[in-house]
Amino acid sequence: MFTYILLISGIGLFAFIESSGFNDLRIKKYKGLLIYITFAILLVFIGLRYKVGADWLQYYIYYDKVESVWTILFDAKNAPYFYDHNWEPGFKLLMSLGKSAGLEFEVVIFLITAFNLYSLNRFLKQYLKTDVNLFLVLFLSLNMLREFDILRQSLAFYIMLFAYQYINKSFIKYLLICLVAAMFHTSAVIFIPLYWFLGMRVKRNFLIFTLIAFILSLALRLRILTILVGIMEKALPGGSAAFFLHQVKLYLDFYPVQSNINFVTMICVVFLLVLIVFYKKTTSFDQRFVVAFLIFVYLSMVLSEIGEIQSRFGYYFTIGLAYCAWSILTLFRRYARMAYVILVVFYADVKIILPFRIEATMLTYTPYRNYLFHLDRDERTEQEIITRHAESQEKSKDIFNDKPTD
Repeated sequence: MFTYILLISGIGLFAFIESSGFNDLRIKKYKGLLIYITFAILLVFIGLRYKVGADWLQYYIYYDKVESVWTILFDAKNAPYFYDHNWEPGFKLLMSLGKSAGLEFEVVIFLITAFNLYSLNRFLKQYLKTDVNLFLVLFLSLNMLREFDILRQSLAFYIMLFAYQYINKSFIKYLLICLVAAMFHTSAVIFIPLYWFLGMRVKRNFLIFTLIAFILSLALRLRILTILVGIMEKALPGGSAAFFLHQVKLYLDFYPVQSNINFVTMICVVFLLVLIVFYKKTTSFDQRFVVAFLIFVYLSMVLSEIGEIQSRFGYYFTIGLAYCAWSILTLFRRYARMAYVILVVFYADVKIILPFRIEATMLTYTPYRNYLFHLDRDERTEQEIITRHAESQEKSKDIFNDKPTD
């Protein structure tokens, strides 16, 4: 766990240096190199992670069993593992290509990470340009641990970063990128109808409405999705659609009503307040990412009853949350900027360690392991990794089975 705090704190230190406004000539001279150091560290830390996380084993097994590209293309009847597996074809083909090229699984993970970081770096240069480490501090605290597990969706996310530049410019190019992303995770299709929303300008009245609705949903634990499904069930005539909605409602009733007040929702409330109070100044913010932040807020409200689904779709729009954190920095001057950066870094440090309260998470994410230190594949260490992973899976089942109710 200390390793993760050290990483976030180190990037946080870079963020402080970038935004501090120190007049020292040496700091000014080398400040531009910090982002390159950050991405080099991330490439090693994330790209060379070794059997860390909850889902690495299923990807490892698939990579070990998937057939070669030649078999898939020219001898389909002998490629049941590729064709019968329910993952998206783009990701399955990528795994097959890596195996056909004779690459180890860890090398493929490194190459995927390299692409993801390239896409992120390109995004930062295109839309932020300065003080980018502050953006990365919050972004990593929200997403890094999750991305260790969601290889397919993370690829879809970083492919989608290429699409933002075509909003209000070319729907066809935007659509094509969405379809490519969906080849790696079908959830990316959510972006297709959002094209027209992401290009809108946000009005202050809408921000005020969103803040009030969000606070009420948090305070009253409103089951908005259940309410919406109930209304649709009554409005639709009898038939398969109404029956399906009824089954969804029964499924939602299974879940207990729990408080959705957490570290992420609290910072969302703060950012909404800032956007309202400093509305005239914040109109200069890139509206595409302000809208992405608002989509994240509404997903948190509507899907709060199903945390896994909310986090799956919300992941795509954390880019808006991190963008708002970065943009708000521009509202402050020297010493206020320093204080704001310190607060964001402290928040990120706390956020990155919160998942470790769950024993199942501790078992699979700690100790952090790096491929560079496991080249010999020590048998005792490998067995310990498998054992901890199995224990984690059992703990996860227990958490679900023993879920408390109000």
